[in-house]
Amino acid sequence: MDIFKHNNLGEVAAALAHNYRAELTTNTINEVDNDYYAFADDFKGLTNRAFSIIEEREEAFKERMGRSLNKNTAKAVEIVLEINEDTTAQDIMDSYGEYFKSEFGAEILGIAVHKDEGYIVSKEPPHRPLTSGVEFELDQESGKYYHLKSNGATYERGAELDISKYSFIDNLHAQLIISNLREDGSSITGTSKLYPHFKKMDKEWMKYFANEWREIYNERLPHKQPLTGKDKNSDEPINSVFEPMLQLMAEKILQGTRNKEKMSETLKKYIEDNQNPIQRIKGYKHFLGRLNKVADGESLNKRDYGAFLSQMKASGCAGRLSQIIIDKISQMSDQELKECDTSTLGRFRGMILNMIKGVEVENPNFDPKDAEIKALKTENTELKAEQEETKAELKEQIEQEIKDNKQNAKEAEQENQKSPTPKLLELLMENDKIVSDTNAVLKKRNPSAKELLNALKAIKQQNEALERELRVIKERELKAINDKNTQYAVKRTETALKSSKGSEATQTITQTEKRAENSSILKPRKR
Repeated sequence: MDIFKHNNLGEVAAALAHNYRAELTTNTINEVDNDYYAFADDFKGLTNRAFSIIEEREEAFKERMGRSLNKNTAKAVEIVLEINEDTTAQDIMDSYGEYFKSEFGAEILGIAVHKDEGYIVSKEPPHRPLTSGVEFELDQESGKYYHLKSNGATYERGAELDISKYSFIDNLHAQLIISNLREDGSSITGTSKLYPHFKKMDKEWMKYFANEWREIYNERLPHKQPLTGKDKNSDEPINSVFEPMLQLMAEKILQGTRNKEKMSETLKKYIEDNQNPIQRIKGYKHFLGRLNKVADGESLNKRDYGAFLSQMKASGCAGRLSQIIIDKISQMSDQELKECDTSTLGRFRGMILNMIKGVEVENPNFDPKDAEIKALKTENTELKAEQEETKAELKEQIEQEIKDNKQNAKEAEQENQKSPTPKLLELLMENDKIVSDTNAVLKKRNPSAKELLNALKAIKQQNEALERELRVIKERELKAINDKNTQYAVKRTETALKSSKGSEATQTITQTEKRAENSSILKPRKR
């Protein structure tokens, strides 16, 4: 499973064009029918719909916040998922599409099921795999296959491939694009005050979804063939793609290693701490291309080298490579253990030493610190980008809290004039300083994530305290009104009772008079 963010409408359009095959792609390895969810009659209608949804939500944010959306906030999120042969675009809509709409408030912009991508693996040893769009491509007009040189940005076609010498491995997957904004313009990576029931797609959710996405699919589509996870954790097809290259690398590493037994002990310790199975990772296709180059003796540029070391760890290939080396060392004779040629192949050993620290480097021409620094720089760049996005989200939340505070403070001032309380007066005295301090953090040229987090915490706690005190005052006022109404009702009842008793007395006197008039004692006698 891969997750990508698209930061502008151009990136969204390019992603839709690729996914819906509105343009030819070097990823195709065979002519098969893909499946697409029809949100519109044609591709133009599809992109117009996506742009309209994004722009409406940006406008909702502007109306609510009084400013434009932060430029670092992504417009859309793309999720790539492995699927089964019987999976359709409608299945993806019914499972994940509805899930993202109901759980996060995201709108679905595009769903494409791709069955035309994959790998080809040489039938001859060492069974080297080639990745479509990275190392080879299909000319869709002629039906011929060609070698391809690519760094992810530029592509250069090479000689024709004899495709009869290769086996095909399909890479079945679905690509789902969702809006990163809810109807109110809030990002799905944060919370929404207008829609508090929606979840936020934060790091904790990412970890959850990485483990549970198959369960979501299986639960919502019980009539379909279940996703089992074999594509990630079994020997087929992932291990079958990586294994030949890792075996070749292990051979070359051992040729350039003098103290093999010491290396074996170090690798055993590494494996104990790194039990990850081989799995797909972000940038999987380009990682496989780099792995091929390294195993084949080609050098990598600085950027690719740092990325390669990180990807070896993340994919579980470093652990598998370590195990292969350990197994080979255990089967070596005393003479083989002593054989070494650092001048020719020692650099392969240097690569693994950058993945697994602890063994002294025997090749004097290799400095592992250089590679480590390059890898750390690459990782640092990625972390900086992630941090900037987090800071942008924190700023949005702070601005919303300041807007809420303005309303809360206004209500508090009105209540303080009518019925002041010590607590409310204290909160109002503190409020100006807290708002001022929060605005000062926002106005800083480059505030740290920690500063923004502390500012958000302070203004949020202030709002909660104001809202809590206002509730107490309103409840007290309501109780006073109820008590007054109760007293008034009691008085009316008492008055009514007194009036009723007076009426009864009057009626009694009148009846007595009538009886007196009819009495023979009072009437004059007839003569």
